[in-house]
Amino acid sequence: MRSFSDNPFQQAPHPLQLTITAPHEFLDVLELLSEDIALAITRPIDSVQPQLIVLIDRGDEAAFAELVASVNAQHTDVQPSIRRTELEAIDWVEKVQKDFPPFRVGPFYVYGSYHDQALPKNAMPLCIDAAAAFGTGEHETTAGCLRAITRHARTHRHVPRILDMGCGTAILAIAAARTFKSAQITACDNDAKAVHVSAHNLRVNQVHPQSLAFVSDGYRYHQVRRRGHYPLIIANILARPLMKMARAAAQHLSPQGTLILSGVMRHQVNMVASAYRKQGLIMRRSDHYGRWSVITFIKH
Repeated sequence: MRSFSDNPFQQAPHPLQLTITAPHEFLDVLELLSEDIALAITRPIDSVQPQLIVLIDRGDEAAFAELVASVNAQHTDVQPSIRRTELEAIDWVEKVQKDFPPFRVGPFYVYGSYHDQALPKNAMPLCIDAAAAFGTGEHETTAGCLRAITRHARTHRHVPRILDMGCGTAILAIAAARTFKSAQITACDNDAKAVHVSAHNLRVNQVHPQSLAFVSDGYRYHQVRRRGHYPLIIANILARPLMKMARAAAQHLSPQGTLILSGVMRHQVNMVASAYRKQGLIMRRSDHYGRWSVITFIKH
């Protein structure tokens, strides 16, 4: 297991930039899978061909190649092009953080720690550094969940316990803590680095100790289980892991509780919904953002 310093965004000793050219559908899946090992991820919107730029440590190159191969196994007709660039020994993580512009998603104002301008008074601030490759709110899946949290608050003023499953940077946990100020938030991820980043962001945003981050393989860790049933569960992962978690999610969701799922592509909505309907959950709505969807279920 890797060891981490107090700064989860510490510069990698041997930074490597990989530029992948492939169809959007291929890059969509690779982008989400890369979050576990990438230092930073960029998706250029003005390139002639669809591209994904991933910054990793050179020691993770073999692991990244395995991710590409796993995506290729699902898209056998695609031949991705990968350009490898060894970067100079400058602090590329810091550079990405400084170049990360703040933006708004509904009532939330997402910004990096290098942002030195006054925060808008009519917004809920979320301080999330872009170099944490686990979700800064720009991706449709995360932005869709932020909108779903806001929508949920319109009909639920008080939510005592909330679970952010697969928390990444804990941006959704922080948004939930800002929205439901008396809620006890549990954030968990199966990746230790993500949890380290999450704990850092919870402290920076001053939403601890009401919000805690744990390493957990799905719902199995005792700190996740001991808190009993959750009136609101948010899980922004991928379709197939979400389907495998359907039974556990239904067991941990409170009666009349709400489950928000994302990381699901449009064509996967029906199969994901079917897995959760088999557990007795009712699909309330499905919202589409680009090629991605956010599904909301309730439990009677």
